Amino acid sequence: DYLETAAGIARQYPYLGAFGAGKLEPEFEVRPAPEVVPLLPLLALRTVSSVLWSSNPRDFTCMPWGAGLCVTLKIACHFMELVERLGAKALGPRGRQNLYRGDDDLFSWASVFGGQGFGVFPELRVTHLIPAERLSRRYLLRFVHDHRFSAGVLNYLLSADEPKGMDLFCIAHVILHGVRNGRFAMQCKWAAARGTDKAKRYIVERELRPVELKKPKAAHANQGCD
Repeated sequence: DYLETAAGIARQYPYLGAFGAGKLEPEFEVRPAPEVVPLLPLLALRTVSSVLWSSNPRDFTCMPWGAGLCVTLKIACHFMELVERLGAKALGPRGRQNLYRGDDDLFSWASVFGGQGFGVFPELRVTHLIPAERLSRRYLLRFVHDHRFSAGVLNYLLSADEPKGMDLFCIAHVILHGVRNGRFAMQCKWAAARGTDKAKRYIVERELRPVELKKPKAAHANQGCD
């Protein structure tokens, strides 16, 4: 009944331009190892007990993810324009070469850009099938690195938050984290730090600048919808 439920939500909440599943529940091919369990939310898993919505694009608890995402035509048009303005190559995965993320977050940004909000609803449920490959330590380390890289680039372009480069304090923090939490936890922290550092270098090398988010003219948006 997913589509029927989504249609009802769209009628009840006309001020939301994008919304999605509040329950993304896993079905694992193999049981996750205990040390990878803290990383499972990165695989688009969530459970909320009540409706959450917002018009603040930094409110990630309300941000719908790609699986089961619903978006109005108006906001889809704003999404297209926003992607054109960004012009970044760190949007979304590219086959098996990288695991960049953040492309689905742009629908929530586009909703705000278009004068609406976004949210998640517990009555919308998705079962997420997760193969064994996505639970391997190697895959998750790549995922952490690429996720931090794409998030660093997008956060800078959308809200001028500059990612921090690698320094001695960062390295010491990674080592201390490993001493306290074990080798794999240290590897994850190191992968995240390298991803953020790569984002900083990517921004500098390409001389990127934050995007000024102004609502586009209606005529332009209508052309995109056509």
